[in-house]
Amino acid sequence: MVFVITMSWPIFLKEEFNLIMKINVLIVDTDRNFLMTLSSYLKEKGYWIFTAENKRRVKKIIKKNNIDVVLLGIMNLKQNALSILKWVKKWCPSTEVILINSRDQLSLSIEGMKLGAFDDFLIPFDLISLDECLKKAWQLKERKRTNGSLINYYQKIMVAATYAEADEHDYAIKILKDKNSGSIETSKENFKKLTKTKRRNKK
Repeated sequence: MVFVITMSWPIFLKEEFNLIMKINVLIVDTDRNFLMTLSSYLKEKGYWIFTAENKRRVKKIIKKNNIDVVLLGIMNLKQNALSILKWVKKWCPSTEVILINSRDQLSLSIEGMKLGAFDDFLIPFDLISLDECLKKAWQLKERKRTNGSLINYYQKIMVAATYAEADEHDYAIKILKDKNSGSIETSKENFKKLTKTKRRNKK
């Protein structure tokens, strides 16, 4: 007879694990030892980790993957780090960036925060605090994404209602069903065209 012992995780541990498993983190620094050490720690915590040593590699990774948080080393990259930060916030505004810096370059941290960084850590830093900060950054990104989806949803309803009032019921239904439609600007232009066509047909 074989006895199978099953263990169930406490609910709060399950939620914690599921949260971390969703987070994609990109670590950017020129120091390979630093990259390997921090990567190993975060992988053990359950994060999906990507690493890059320059801007070209950062662009390649972010364009191919849904990166939630970027850990950006300033102490070695200096002004190049700020250039990377600007590009990240322009290419994917919802992605949060956490700066990692040394105490003798605080001016770069201040400039980075002005450019939209979520937070900054000065070496040496507490890994537990970094872990907590990563989760908060991810939660902020998710709130932005959710809020953006809701706004787009209500915009689609408004646009569809406008077409419905103009007796363009088929097009109104199409807008509500089509994930790629519903842009207010585009729909306004289409609405004007349809209105002109109707007027011509009446003449």
